[in-house]
Order: sequence, then C-alpha cells, then structure tokens
Amino acid sequence: MTYKVQKIYIHPVKGLTPQEATHADLVAGHGISGDRAFGLLFCDTQPGEFSRHMPPQDKKFLATQNDWPALAALAVHVDLHSGEMIVKSDNKILLIASTKSETDLLRIDEFFSKYLLDKTPARAANHPKPGPLKMVGALGTASRFPDRSKYNISILNLASLRELERIAGAVVDIRRFRGNIIVDTGKPWEEYEWLGKTAMLGSSEIAIDGKIGRCSNINVHPDEGVLDLNLLVNLAKAPIKGAFGVLANIRSTGAVATESAGSDCVLSIN
Repeated sequence: MTYKVQKIYIHPVKGLTPQEATHADLVAGHGISGDRAFGLLFCDTQPGEFSRHMPPQDKKFLATQNDWPALAALAVHVDLHSGEMIVKSDNKILLIASTKSETDLLRIDEFFSKYLLDKTPARAANHPKPGPLKMVGALGTASRFPDRSKYNISILNLASLRELERIAGAVVDIRRFRGNIIVDTGKPWEEYEWLGKTAMLGSSEIAIDGKIGRCSNINVHPDEGVLDLNLLVNLAKAPIKGAFGVLANIRSTGAVATESAGSDCVLSIN
C-alpha cells in the first residue's frame, strides 16, 4: 500500500515546539537531521562540570512539556541551517540567539531557567523543582535526545486521529503526539498492521518496529501550555490501549517530502 506524506514535523529542542517542514533528511541509524538535536538539561542532575556535547539523556533529566506544560506556550523556532533560535509568546519576540555561539547559548540557558521559576510542574513531574538549565546538543547528526533511543522516527495516521476525536468528543491537534511523519490511510489504526514490515519512506528504506505507548504530554495543549484534555483515558478505549502511532528505524539514508513539495513524498509499505 502507498500513502502520501501529509505533514512532516521536526522538533529541534526535545520537549519544545514542533516545526512543520516540507522536506527532511533521513539519516540511517539516526533519524531526521536536526530532530531532538538539543535538550534542556537540569544542571543538578549531573555531577560536577559537564559538556554541552553529551550522549542521549533520560528525559527525566530534561525540561519537557510532559513535566512543565507551560513550555508549550512558547513558540520556539530553530533554523536548522543557521542555528538561529527565535522564542516568541503571543507573537512577541522574547529571545533571538544563535545555538552555535557559546555566548548566546548562555543567554538561552538563562532565558529558560528564568522562565520556569514561576511555572507549575505537572503533578507527577520527574523534576518538579525549577533550577538552572543548560542547553546541550548540536545541530545535524552530532547529537540526539529521543524518547526512545532504540528507534529513529515516528509515524502517525490522521485516520486514527479522527477516530480518537470521535472517542474524545473533542478536536485534537496532531502536534500533541510529537510525531515526525503524518499520513492518512483512511482507515483508523491501520498503522498497527505495518508492525514488523519494511517500507520506503521517500528515498529511504525503513523498518516499522514498534507502537508508541503514550504519556501525559498528549494532554498538554500545544499552543496554550495547559493540561486541557485527558487523552490517556480516551486512548484506553482504542484497539491497542494507551498507544498512538508507530515507530521506525531508518535503514538507508535519503530524504522525504510532503505531498505539497512534490518528489519523495510517499510511504510505501512492503
């Protein structure tokens, strides 16, 4: 079966704003170039001095929307080529800084550390106290801070989203699920039939290996930064309870684009 790629999302900073893209570079064994390249690390989780260039860290050590919903109220955009970060709130620019400058990285650290000081953590937050943060990582494929180090990318089905909206009785933004590749099969939950199969995503071969068990991050409104829906309860009524979307590993380096961009825009299941 063949499906057109409807949307692509890249998350340059783990736990912050998804960025919609028309194309993405797929790197074998890694993922989408620039996706989860950075993380906001709580300094008190690391002994002594530590570098900005770190191996993947458990998300309990990072400031994310799952623990700090108010982070979603910030519109954070990182240019994947220049490295420029722009942070806005209500369309007002709060910060412009370069992720390639140590001086500017210190400004980024300070901004997010101060931002959380008067914010309320989620009830079950891994790190419920605000504290000094340090942005770690680098653009490209030099670093990666995924939720699941075993997998490279995630794929979501809009047909399943529509069924979840029916169950929830509410409009549900696909960005809540922080996926990478969005398709529409026309059949709810069809993506689970792909488990164990290989596919071509654009010009890359991928292996679809796992389903995505969900956490309370999906309850956070992706613009307002508040817990406004209990989608975990609704997903308990889905065929695979508590899951939404599938995970894949990239076997060959290539590229993918959205249908609107023209070429390399197809997911073909073998």
